[in-house]
Amino acid sequence: MSGNSNHERFLSEAKFAGDFIAEGFELYDLGSYPGIIHSENGKVKGQLYIIDSNILRKLDILEE
Repeated sequence: MSGNSNHERFLSEAKFAGDFIAEGFELYDLGSYPGIIHSENGKVKGQLYIIDSNILRKLDILEE
């Protein structure tokens, strides 16, 4: 998401499509990376970006 550590490095050339809420999920702090699970009443706020294959490749490397 914008304002987070990897946003400028990996998404600066991506097209911002809008804010997004994923209903039916909960986000957990697992240290270095967040975890997400299904949840009946949960909601996770995020941002949606349109990316190309080059950005996807870089994100795949980042996320291992």
